[in-house]
Amino acid sequence: MILLHRLRGQPLYLNADLIESVETTPDTVITLVDGRRVYVEEHPVDVVEGIRRFRASLLVTAEDLRDERETATLLDRSGLPSPATPSAAARSLSVVPDEEGGIDPMFLGGMALVFIGIIAAMMIDGNSLGPLIGPSSFLLVFTAAVGAGLMAYRTSELSMMPKSALKAIRAEVPDVQDTITQLARLAETARREGMLALEREMEEIDDRFLQLGVQMLVDGADEDVVRETLEIELAATDERHRTAIGFFKQLGGYAPTFGMVGTVIGLINMLGNLEDPGQLGRGMALALLTTLYGVLIANLLFNPIAARMERLNAAEMAVLDVALDGLLTIRRGASPRGIIERLEAYLPPSQRIGVGDRLKRDRSEAAA
Repeated sequence: MILLHRLRGQPLYLNADLIESVETTPDTVITLVDGRRVYVEEHPVDVVEGIRRFRASLLVTAEDLRDERETATLLDRSGLPSPATPSAAARSLSVVPDEEGGIDPMFLGGMALVFIGIIAAMMIDGNSLGPLIGPSSFLLVFTAAVGAGLMAYRTSELSMMPKSALKAIRAEVPDVQDTITQLARLAETARREGMLALEREMEEIDDRFLQLGVQMLVDGADEDVVRETLEIELAATDERHRTAIGFFKQLGGYAPTFGMVGTVIGLINMLGNLEDPGQLGRGMALALLTTLYGVLIANLLFNPIAARMERLNAAEMAVLDVALDGLLTIRRGASPRGIIERLEAYLPPSQRIGVGDRLKRDRSEAAA
């Protein structure tokens, strides 16, 4: 039964299977299979949507009952309780920041390991760390490399570089597990209540890509339009990321070059002061120190950040591909079970939670 309203506002419950046609004359007129005509306040589009929701709810209810029977049968045969949901750490496909949003420990750990190696090698050979301290060499290499990098980009592009670097250091990418669960929830809402009901779910969606896709589903866009629009959004996101990656790669190339420039400057100053032979060794050491700083800054800061950006971009693009596939599958009217089975095929077997466990966890979280 669907709920409609007569022209004076009285509620009318009508059997959807008895409707033969709906037209506007200009009032909405419903013709039943027995020839009777009913005038209602709702627009024909709303009537059709109500019929579709009613029939979709019947299909969903039948599928839920089938799933419950299958689960009960499997548990009875095995004699075991339902398997526990894996921990979040075991399920996570992507690297996410810690709860306080701090720097990824692996980044700091790798940097510390480099310094420990350098210091240990110096101590084993009985050398002092004093000659390796050169603020002027560091300042020359760092500022010159960054300055050269700024020259190659527009202001609008440079404004996103600090945020991109921080995001790479913190390893912030979408969690594919949350994406799959969210898409399954959206699929259930769409099947039970129709596409228009997804509009209220948008308030709980933080991801801009998913918001765009859901909005297009609510607007009733064709599948090809949804696909093309989201593919354009995906390509634009990838291009923005690669702009930032290219910037830090260029800094990694400039730093050793300006290290050599500093060394040449030091040699020129040294050769211009040959009347004091006692200063030759010190001058040569300072000149070579600039080359050392150039290599260190490139391979300890700029290149690692660029490499992390590349890996995180690949991970984020993979999650967006999953989201794109899920949104198109919802557009085709797939069930939550079908969505989960399809999207979990993207994951390694060890990270697949399964339909039953994922739906149970989602419902328990919703109840909490």
